[in-house]
Amino acid sequence: MLLDAILAHEGREVLAYYTPGHKNGRAMDPAFRDAYLRHPLAFDLGYMGAFDDLHAPKTIIAEAERAAARLYGAAASFLLTNGSTGGIVAMLLATLGPGDTVILPRNVHRCVMTALILGDFLPAFVDVEVEPSTGLPLPLRLCDVPADSWERARALLVMSPTYHGLAGDLPALAAAARRRGLSFLVDEAHGAHLPFAAGLPGSALDGGAHAAVQSTHKTLQALTPGAMLHLAADGPDPRRFRQALSMTQTSSADYAVLASLEASVRHMAGQGREQLRDAVQAVGAVRRALKDVRGIALPSPGRALPTGVSGVDPTKLVIDFRAAGLSGHQAARLLFEEEAIAAELSTDAFVLLIVTAADTPASLAELTRRLAAFAQRHAAARAPLDAHVSPAPRLAAALGASPREAFFRPQIRVSWSAAAGRIAAEPITPYPPGVPAIWPGERFDSDPGLFRNWVLRSGASIQASDSSLETVAVVA
Repeated sequence: MLLDAILAHEGREVLAYYTPGHKNGRAMDPAFRDAYLRHPLAFDLGYMGAFDDLHAPKTIIAEAERAAARLYGAAASFLLTNGSTGGIVAMLLATLGPGDTVILPRNVHRCVMTALILGDFLPAFVDVEVEPSTGLPLPLRLCDVPADSWERARALLVMSPTYHGLAGDLPALAAAARRRGLSFLVDEAHGAHLPFAAGLPGSALDGGAHAAVQSTHKTLQALTPGAMLHLAADGPDPRRFRQALSMTQTSSADYAVLASLEASVRHMAGQGREQLRDAVQAVGAVRRALKDVRGIALPSPGRALPTGVSGVDPTKLVIDFRAAGLSGHQAARLLFEEEAIAAELSTDAFVLLIVTAADTPASLAELTRRLAAFAQRHAAARAPLDAHVSPAPRLAAALGASPREAFFRPQIRVSWSAAAGRIAAEPITPYPPGVPAIWPGERFDSDPGLFRNWVLRSGASIQASDSSLETVAVVA
Protein backbone atom coordinates (compact mmCIF):
# COMPACT_ATOMS: atom_id res chain seq x y z
CA MET A 1 0.00 0.00 0.00
CA LEU A 2 1.07 3.57 -0.62
CA LEU A 3 0.52 4.49 3.02
CA ASP A 4 2.70 1.62 4.22
CA ALA A 5 5.50 2.60 1.85
CA ILE A 6 5.37 6.24 2.95
CA LEU A 7 5.39 5.33 6.64
CA ALA A 8 8.29 2.92 6.13
CA HIS A 9 10.27 5.65 4.38
CA GLU A 10 9.46 8.13 7.14
CA GLY A 11 10.72 5.72 9.77
CA ARG A 12 14.23 5.44 8.33
CA GLU A 13 16.85 8.01 9.23
CA VAL A 14 18.64 9.02 6.03
CA LEU A 15 20.74 11.88 4.77
CA ALA A 16 18.29 13.24 2.18
CA TYR A 17 19.97 14.72 -0.88
CA TYR A 18 16.93 14.70 -3.13
CA THR A 19 13.89 16.89 -3.70
CA PRO A 20 11.81 18.45 -2.21
CA GLY A 21 14.13 21.19 -1.04
CA HIS A 22 12.59 21.68 2.40
CA LYS A 23 13.87 18.18 3.37
CA ASN A 24 11.21 17.17 5.85
CA GLY A 25 10.52 20.76 6.81
CA ARG A 26 14.00 21.61 8.07
CA ALA A 27 14.23 24.86 6.09
CA MET A 28 10.59 25.93 6.05
CA ASP A 29 9.10 29.18 7.26
CA PRO A 30 8.50 28.35 10.95
CA ALA A 31 4.96 29.76 11.05
CA PHE A 32 3.85 27.63 8.11
CA ARG A 33 5.67 24.50 9.29
CA ASP A 34 4.20 24.66 12.79
CA ALA A 35 0.66 25.29 11.55
CA TYR A 36 0.90 22.53 8.95
CA LEU A 37 2.22 20.00 11.45
CA ARG A 38 -0.48 20.86 14.01
CA HIS A 39 -3.47 20.90 11.65
CA PRO A 40 -2.60 19.33 8.27
CA LEU A 41 -6.21 18.50 7.38
CA ALA A 42 -7.26 22.10 7.97
CA PHE A 43 -5.35 22.97 4.78
CA ASP A 44 -7.61 20.71 2.68
CA LEU A 45 -10.08 23.38 1.57
CA GLY A 46 -12.57 23.61 -1.25
CA TYR A 47 -13.21 26.88 -3.03
CA MET A 48 -14.51 29.49 -0.61
CA GLY A 49 -14.64 33.20 -1.31
CA ALA A 50 -12.67 34.03 1.82
CA PHE A 51 -9.64 32.21 0.41
CA ASP A 52 -9.65 33.99 -2.97
CA ASP A 53 -9.68 32.32 -6.41
CA LEU A 54 -6.43 31.10 -7.97
CA HIS A 55 -7.84 31.64 -11.48
CA ALA A 56 -8.96 35.23 -10.82
CA PRO A 57 -7.16 36.35 -7.66
CA LYS A 58 -8.21 39.60 -6.05
CA THR A 59 -7.24 39.43 -2.37
CA ILE A 60 -4.89 37.10 -0.47
CA ILE A 61 -3.66 35.07 -3.47
CA ALA A 62 -3.16 38.29 -5.44
CA GLU A 63 -1.06 39.72 -2.62
CA ALA A 64 0.99 36.50 -2.40
CA GLU A 65 1.71 36.75 -6.13
CA ARG A 66 2.71 40.41 -5.80
CA ALA A 67 5.09 39.46 -2.97
CA ALA A 68 6.65 36.78 -5.20
CA ALA A 69 7.08 39.30 -8.02
CA ARG A 70 8.82 41.74 -5.66
CA LEU A 71 11.16 39.03 -4.40
CA TYR A 72 12.17 37.89 -7.90
CA GLY A 73 12.14 41.29 -9.60
CA ALA A 74 9.35 40.21 -11.95
CA ALA A 75 6.65 42.35 -13.53
CA ALA A 76 4.14 39.64 -12.64
CA SER A 77 4.33 36.26 -10.91
CA PHE A 78 1.87 33.39 -10.77
CA LEU A 79 1.55 30.67 -8.12
CA LEU A 80 1.31 27.16 -9.57
CA THR A 81 -0.10 24.11 -7.82
CA ASN A 82 0.82 21.46 -10.40
CA GLY A 83 4.51 22.04 -10.78
CA SER A 84 6.63 23.50 -13.54
CA THR A 85 4.89 21.08 -15.88
CA GLY A 86 1.67 23.10 -15.86
CA GLY A 87 3.59 26.36 -16.02
CA ILE A 88 5.67 25.38 -19.05
CA VAL A 89 2.60 24.17 -20.94
CA ALA A 90 0.78 27.43 -20.12
CA MET A 91 3.85 29.50 -21.07
CA LEU A 92 3.84 28.00 -24.56
CA LEU A 93 0.04 28.20 -24.96
CA ALA A 94 0.16 31.89 -24.00
CA THR A 95 2.98 32.69 -26.41
CA LEU A 96 2.33 30.70 -29.60
CA GLY A 97 -0.52 30.05 -32.03
CA PRO A 98 -1.50 26.91 -33.99
CA GLY A 99 1.16 26.00 -36.54
CA ASP A 100 3.85 28.17 -34.93
CA THR A 101 7.37 26.79 -34.51
CA VAL A 102 9.36 26.83 -31.28
CA ILE A 103 13.12 26.16 -31.10
CA LEU A 104 13.80 23.46 -28.51
CA PRO A 105 16.98 21.79 -27.29
CA ARG A 106 16.46 18.06 -27.45
CA ASN A 107 16.96 17.79 -23.69
CA VAL A 108 13.81 19.74 -22.76
CA HIS A 109 11.40 18.08 -20.35
CA ARG A 110 8.68 15.82 -21.73
CA CYS A 111 5.94 18.20 -20.55
CA VAL A 112 6.74 20.31 -23.63
CA MET A 113 5.18 17.50 -25.67
CA THR A 114 1.83 18.23 -24.01
CA ALA A 115 1.98 21.84 -25.17
CA LEU A 116 2.98 20.83 -28.70
CA ILE A 117 -0.02 18.50 -28.95
CA LEU A 118 -2.58 20.80 -27.30
CA GLY A 119 -1.49 23.92 -29.18
CA ASP A 120 -0.59 22.26 -32.49
CA PHE A 121 2.88 23.75 -32.33
CA LEU A 122 5.84 22.51 -34.38
CA PRO A 123 9.19 21.72 -32.74
CA ALA A 124 12.52 22.73 -34.23
CA PHE A 125 14.73 20.40 -32.22
CA VAL A 126 18.38 21.27 -31.71
CA ASP A 127 20.90 18.64 -30.65
CA VAL A 128 22.99 19.65 -27.64
CA GLU A 129 26.59 18.74 -26.93
CA VAL A 130 27.38 16.09 -24.32
CA GLU A 131 30.26 16.32 -21.84
CA PRO A 132 32.33 13.28 -22.89
CA SER A 133 33.58 12.01 -19.52
CA THR A 134 30.21 11.99 -17.75
CA GLY A 135 27.64 12.00 -20.54
CA LEU A 136 26.07 15.17 -19.12
CA PRO A 137 24.01 17.10 -21.69
CA LEU A 138 25.22 20.69 -21.90
CA PRO A 139 22.89 23.69 -22.13
CA LEU A 140 21.88 24.90 -25.57
CA ARG A 141 24.51 27.15 -27.15
CA LEU A 142 23.87 29.93 -29.61
CA CYS A 143 26.11 28.23 -32.18
CA ASP A 144 24.00 25.05 -31.97
CA VAL A 145 20.91 26.68 -33.52
CA PRO A 146 20.72 26.33 -37.33
CA ALA A 147 19.97 29.50 -39.29
CA ASP A 148 16.79 28.10 -40.81
CA SER A 149 15.37 27.43 -37.33
CA TRP A 150 15.64 31.11 -36.45
CA GLU A 151 13.89 32.08 -39.67
CA ARG A 152 10.72 30.03 -39.07
CA ALA A 153 10.40 30.18 -35.28
CA ARG A 154 8.22 32.34 -33.05
CA ALA A 155 9.85 31.39 -29.75
CA LEU A 156 12.98 29.88 -28.20
CA LEU A 157 12.62 27.69 -25.11
CA VAL A 158 15.71 26.58 -23.20
CA MET A 159 16.37 24.77 -19.93
CA SER A 160 18.77 26.57 -17.58
CA PRO A 161 20.14 25.44 -15.27
CA THR A 162 20.02 21.83 -16.34
CA TYR A 163 19.06 19.09 -13.91
CA HIS A 164 22.78 18.74 -13.13
CA GLY A 165 23.38 22.44 -12.50
CA LEU A 166 24.88 23.66 -15.78
CA ALA A 167 23.73 27.17 -16.72
CA GLY A 168 23.52 28.36 -20.31
CA ASP A 169 24.68 31.69 -21.70
CA LEU A 170 21.25 33.25 -21.32
CA PRO A 171 22.23 36.85 -22.22
CA ALA A 172 23.61 35.70 -25.60
CA LEU A 173 20.54 33.56 -26.32
CA ALA A 174 18.20 36.34 -25.18
CA ALA A 175 19.90 38.89 -27.41
CA ALA A 176 19.66 36.58 -30.43
CA ALA A 177 15.99 35.82 -29.80
CA ARG A 178 15.01 39.44 -29.15
CA ARG A 179 16.91 40.66 -32.21
CA ARG A 180 14.74 38.37 -34.35
CA GLY A 181 11.49 39.15 -32.56
CA LEU A 182 11.20 35.76 -30.82
CA SER A 183 9.85 35.20 -27.33
CA PHE A 184 12.64 33.90 -25.07
CA LEU A 185 11.26 31.37 -22.57
CA VAL A 186 13.22 29.53 -19.87
CA ASP A 187 12.48 26.30 -18.05
CA GLU A 188 14.17 27.25 -14.79
CA ALA A 189 12.65 24.36 -12.83
CA HIS A 190 15.97 23.66 -11.09
CA GLY A 191 16.86 27.28 -10.35
CA ALA A 192 14.31 28.81 -7.97
CA HIS A 193 17.15 29.43 -5.49
CA LEU A 194 19.58 31.19 -7.82
CA PRO A 195 18.93 34.85 -6.86
CA PHE A 196 19.57 34.33 -3.16
CA ALA A 197 23.27 33.58 -2.66
CA ALA A 198 26.63 34.56 -4.09
CA GLY A 199 28.44 31.90 -6.08
CA LEU A 200 25.34 30.74 -7.97
CA PRO A 201 24.62 31.26 -11.69
CA GLY A 202 22.42 34.19 -12.68
CA SER A 203 18.65 33.81 -12.87
CA ALA A 204 16.61 33.59 -16.07
CA LEU A 205 15.01 37.02 -15.66
CA ASP A 206 18.42 38.60 -15.07
CA GLY A 207 19.60 36.79 -18.21
CA GLY A 208 16.94 38.39 -20.41
CA ALA A 209 14.07 35.89 -20.39
CA HIS A 210 10.60 37.14 -21.27
CA ALA A 211 9.14 34.43 -19.02
CA ALA A 212 10.52 31.72 -16.73
CA VAL A 213 9.04 28.83 -14.77
CA GLN A 214 10.57 27.56 -11.49
CA SER A 215 9.88 24.52 -9.33
CA THR A 216 9.88 26.17 -5.91
CA HIS A 217 9.45 22.75 -4.32
CA LYS A 218 12.68 21.38 -5.82
CA THR A 219 15.26 23.74 -4.36
CA LEU A 220 13.37 25.99 -1.94
CA GLN A 221 10.69 25.31 0.67
CA ALA A 222 7.32 24.78 -1.03
CA LEU A 223 5.38 21.55 -0.78
CA THR A 224 5.46 19.35 -3.87
CA PRO A 225 4.49 20.34 -6.56
CA GLY A 226 4.48 24.08 -5.79
CA ALA A 227 6.00 26.23 -8.54
CA MET A 228 5.97 29.77 -9.94
CA LEU A 229 5.88 31.49 -13.31
CA HIS A 230 7.55 34.90 -13.62
CA LEU A 231 7.19 37.51 -16.39
CA ALA A 232 9.64 40.24 -17.36
CA ALA A 233 8.48 43.83 -17.76
CA ASP A 234 8.67 43.51 -21.55
CA GLY A 235 7.16 40.02 -21.54
CA PRO A 236 3.80 38.94 -22.95
CA ASP A 237 0.47 40.18 -21.57
CA PRO A 238 -0.05 38.73 -18.06
CA ARG A 239 -3.78 38.37 -18.78
CA ARG A 240 -2.96 35.93 -21.57
CA PHE A 241 -0.88 33.87 -19.14
CA ARG A 242 -3.70 33.83 -16.60
CA GLN A 243 -6.03 32.45 -19.29
CA ALA A 244 -3.54 29.74 -20.23
CA LEU A 245 -2.93 28.79 -16.60
CA SER A 246 -6.67 28.37 -16.10
CA MET A 247 -6.50 25.63 -18.73
CA THR A 248 -3.51 23.81 -17.27
CA GLN A 249 -4.29 24.02 -13.54
CA THR A 250 -7.05 22.31 -11.61
CA SER A 251 -10.09 24.33 -10.55
CA SER A 252 -9.68 22.73 -7.10
CA ALA A 253 -6.59 24.55 -5.92
CA ASP A 254 -4.45 22.95 -3.23
CA TYR A 255 -4.35 25.56 -0.46
CA ALA A 256 -1.58 23.76 1.40
CA VAL A 257 0.65 24.14 -1.67
CA LEU A 258 -0.43 27.77 -2.16
CA ALA A 259 0.28 28.63 1.47
CA SER A 260 3.67 26.89 1.26
CA LEU A 261 4.57 28.98 -1.80
CA GLU A 262 3.68 32.16 0.07
CA ALA A 263 5.71 30.91 3.04
CA SER A 264 8.70 30.16 0.81
CA VAL A 265 8.64 33.74 -0.49
CA ARG A 266 8.49 35.04 3.08
CA HIS A 267 11.31 32.74 4.19
CA MET A 268 13.63 33.67 1.31
CA ALA A 269 13.03 37.36 2.00
CA GLY A 270 14.52 36.78 5.45
CA GLN A 271 16.17 33.84 7.20
CA GLY A 272 16.25 31.62 4.11
CA ARG A 273 18.89 33.75 2.40
CA GLU A 274 21.29 33.24 5.28
CA GLN A 275 20.58 29.49 5.37
CA LEU A 276 21.22 29.17 1.65
CA ARG A 277 24.39 31.26 1.85
CA ASP A 278 25.72 28.99 4.60
CA ALA A 279 24.83 25.87 2.58
CA VAL A 280 26.58 27.19 -0.54
CA GLN A 281 29.72 27.95 1.46
CA ALA A 282 29.60 24.55 3.17
CA VAL A 283 29.18 22.64 -0.08
CA GLY A 284 32.36 24.32 -1.27
CA ALA A 285 34.11 22.75 1.71
CA VAL A 286 32.61 19.37 0.74
CA ARG A 287 34.10 19.66 -2.73
CA ARG A 288 37.52 20.65 -1.42
CA ALA A 289 37.54 17.78 1.08
CA LEU A 290 36.54 15.16 -1.50
CA LYS A 291 38.63 16.21 -4.48
CA ASP A 292 41.63 14.07 -3.49
CA VAL A 293 39.73 11.13 -1.97
CA ARG A 294 40.57 7.82 -3.61
CA GLY A 295 37.65 6.47 -5.64
CA ILE A 296 35.89 9.80 -6.20
CA ALA A 297 35.90 12.16 -9.16
CA LEU A 298 34.03 15.38 -8.52
CA PRO A 299 33.59 17.83 -11.40
CA SER A 300 34.58 21.23 -10.06
CA PRO A 301 32.79 24.52 -10.75
CA GLY A 302 36.20 26.15 -10.77
CA ARG A 303 37.51 24.34 -13.84
CA ALA A 304 37.38 25.80 -17.35
CA LEU A 305 33.78 25.75 -18.53
CA PRO A 306 32.74 24.42 -21.93
CA THR A 307 31.75 27.03 -24.51
CA GLY A 308 28.20 28.18 -23.94
CA VAL A 309 28.14 27.20 -20.25
CA SER A 310 28.08 30.38 -18.18
CA GLY A 311 28.29 28.76 -14.75
CA VAL A 312 27.81 25.70 -12.58
CA ASP A 313 25.45 25.49 -9.63
CA PRO A 314 27.64 24.15 -6.78
CA THR A 315 24.59 22.85 -4.91
CA LYS A 316 24.26 20.07 -7.50
CA LEU A 317 26.88 17.53 -6.42
CA VAL A 318 27.70 15.28 -9.38
CA ILE A 319 29.89 12.47 -8.02
CA ASP A 320 31.63 9.83 -10.13
CA PHE A 321 32.51 6.58 -8.29
CA ARG A 322 33.86 4.64 -11.28
CA ALA A 323 37.39 4.89 -9.86
CA ALA A 324 35.98 2.95 -6.89
CA GLY A 325 34.67 0.24 -9.22
CA LEU A 326 31.04 1.36 -9.10
CA SER A 327 28.69 2.62 -11.77
CA GLY A 328 26.42 5.46 -10.79
CA HIS A 329 23.45 3.12 -10.41
CA GLN A 330 25.45 0.73 -8.19
CA ALA A 331 26.82 3.59 -6.11
CA ALA A 332 23.37 5.08 -5.49
CA ARG A 333 22.00 1.74 -4.30
CA LEU A 334 24.97 1.01 -2.04
CA LEU A 335 25.12 4.54 -0.65
CA PHE A 336 21.56 4.08 0.56
CA GLU A 337 22.13 0.57 1.91
CA GLU A 338 25.53 1.15 3.54
CA GLU A 339 25.61 4.85 4.43
CA ALA A 340 21.92 5.87 4.51
CA ILE A 341 22.60 8.53 1.87
CA ALA A 342 19.63 9.01 -0.45
CA ALA A 343 20.52 10.50 -3.86
CA GLU A 344 18.31 12.39 -6.31
CA LEU A 345 19.27 10.28 -9.32
CA SER A 346 21.97 8.14 -10.87
CA THR A 347 23.25 7.28 -14.33
CA ASP A 348 25.85 4.81 -15.54
CA ALA A 349 28.52 7.41 -14.77
CA PHE A 350 27.52 9.36 -11.68
CA VAL A 351 25.27 10.05 -8.72
CA LEU A 352 23.54 13.41 -8.25
CA LEU A 353 23.05 14.84 -4.75
CA ILE A 354 21.04 18.05 -4.27
CA VAL A 355 22.02 20.50 -1.53
CA THR A 356 19.53 23.14 -0.34
CA ALA A 357 19.08 25.67 2.43
CA ALA A 358 17.94 22.76 4.61
CA ASP A 359 21.50 21.42 4.70
CA THR A 360 23.71 22.81 7.46
CA PRO A 361 27.52 22.88 7.71
CA ALA A 362 27.24 20.06 10.28
CA SER A 363 25.07 17.82 8.08
CA LEU A 364 27.33 18.44 5.09
CA ALA A 365 30.40 17.58 7.16
CA GLU A 366 28.73 14.27 8.03
CA LEU A 367 27.95 13.72 4.34
CA THR A 368 31.63 14.30 3.53
CA ARG A 369 32.74 11.76 6.12
CA ARG A 370 30.37 9.08 4.84
CA LEU A 371 31.16 9.67 1.17
CA ALA A 372 34.92 9.48 1.78
CA ALA A 373 34.64 6.29 3.83
CA PHE A 374 32.36 4.72 1.23
CA ALA A 375 34.63 5.55 -1.72
CA GLN A 376 37.82 4.43 0.01
CA ARG A 377 36.25 1.16 1.13
CA HIS A 378 35.07 0.21 -2.34
CA ALA A 379 38.21 1.49 -4.10
CA ALA A 380 40.28 -0.86 -1.95
CA ALA A 381 38.09 -3.85 -2.86
CA ARG A 382 37.27 -3.27 -6.53
CA ALA A 383 39.01 -2.61 -9.81
CA PRO A 384 38.22 0.76 -11.40
CA LEU A 385 35.60 0.83 -14.14
CA ASP A 386 36.24 2.15 -17.62
CA ALA A 387 35.61 5.89 -17.50
CA HIS A 388 34.27 5.91 -21.05
CA VAL A 389 30.58 6.79 -21.35
CA SER A 390 28.62 5.05 -24.08
CA PRO A 391 26.07 7.61 -25.28
CA ALA A 392 22.58 6.44 -26.11
CA PRO A 393 22.31 5.56 -29.80
CA ARG A 394 20.23 8.02 -31.77
CA LEU A 395 16.59 7.00 -31.93
CA ALA A 396 14.92 9.86 -33.84
CA ALA A 397 15.60 10.78 -37.45
CA ALA A 398 13.47 13.67 -38.75
CA LEU A 399 10.01 15.07 -38.11
CA GLY A 400 7.45 13.14 -40.17
CA ALA A 401 4.25 14.67 -38.78
CA SER A 402 3.25 17.26 -36.23
CA PRO A 403 3.10 15.95 -32.65
CA ARG A 404 -0.64 16.67 -32.61
CA GLU A 405 -1.23 14.72 -35.82
CA ALA A 406 0.85 11.79 -34.57
CA PHE A 407 -1.07 11.70 -31.28
CA PHE A 408 -4.56 11.73 -32.80
CA ARG A 409 -4.01 9.46 -35.82
CA PRO A 410 -4.68 5.70 -35.47
CA GLN A 411 -1.81 3.77 -33.91
CA ILE A 412 -0.48 0.26 -34.23
CA ARG A 413 2.12 -1.66 -32.25
CA VAL A 414 5.16 -3.09 -34.00
CA SER A 415 8.43 -4.67 -32.97
CA TRP A 416 11.41 -2.38 -32.56
CA SER A 417 13.04 -3.70 -35.71
CA ALA A 418 9.85 -3.03 -37.69
CA ALA A 419 9.70 0.56 -36.38
CA ALA A 420 12.59 1.72 -38.57
CA GLY A 421 11.45 4.71 -40.63
CA ARG A 422 7.97 4.73 -39.06
CA ILE A 423 6.47 7.77 -37.31
CA ALA A 424 6.45 7.50 -33.52
CA ALA A 425 3.03 7.75 -31.87
CA GLU A 426 4.40 8.00 -28.33
CA PRO A 427 7.45 9.41 -26.58
CA ILE A 428 10.16 7.02 -25.43
CA THR A 429 11.55 8.64 -22.31
CA PRO A 430 14.48 7.50 -20.15
CA TYR A 431 14.06 8.49 -16.49
CA PRO A 432 15.59 10.44 -14.96
CA PRO A 433 15.76 13.13 -16.15
CA GLY A 434 12.63 12.73 -18.29
CA VAL A 435 14.03 13.74 -21.68
CA PRO A 436 12.35 11.93 -24.61
CA ALA A 437 14.70 10.10 -26.95
CA ILE A 438 11.97 10.36 -29.59
CA TRP A 439 8.87 12.52 -29.70
CA PRO A 440 5.47 11.81 -31.29
CA GLY A 441 5.74 12.82 -34.93
CA GLU A 442 9.43 11.99 -35.33
CA ARG A 443 10.53 9.12 -37.53
CA PHE A 444 12.49 6.27 -36.02
CA ASP A 445 16.09 5.94 -37.11
CA SER A 446 17.06 3.17 -39.49
CA ASP A 447 18.07 0.83 -36.62
CA PRO A 448 15.99 1.56 -33.48
CA GLY A 449 17.03 -1.80 -32.03
CA LEU A 450 20.40 -0.26 -31.12
CA PHE A 451 18.67 2.11 -28.68
CA ARG A 452 16.54 -0.69 -27.23
CA ASN A 453 19.62 -2.83 -26.61
CA TRP A 454 21.42 0.12 -24.99
CA VAL A 455 18.49 0.63 -22.60
CA LEU A 456 18.36 -3.05 -21.64
CA ARG A 457 22.12 -3.14 -21.12
CA SER A 458 22.30 0.09 -19.10
CA GLY A 459 19.38 -0.70 -16.80
CA ALA A 460 17.81 2.72 -17.39
CA SER A 461 14.16 3.24 -16.46
CA ILE A 462 12.00 3.94 -19.50
CA GLN A 463 8.55 5.49 -19.73
CA ALA A 464 6.73 3.90 -22.66
CA SER A 465 3.37 2.22 -23.16
CA ASP A 466 5.17 -1.14 -23.32
CA SER A 467 7.74 -0.92 -20.54
CA SER A 468 9.12 -4.35 -21.50
CA LEU A 469 10.29 -2.75 -24.76
CA GLU A 470 8.98 -5.68 -26.80
CA THR A 471 6.85 -3.37 -28.97
CA VAL A 472 6.46 0.33 -29.69
CA ALA A 473 3.51 2.46 -30.85
CA VAL A 474 3.74 3.99 -34.33
CA VAL A 475 1.33 5.90 -36.55
CA ALA A 476 -0.73 3.49 -38.66
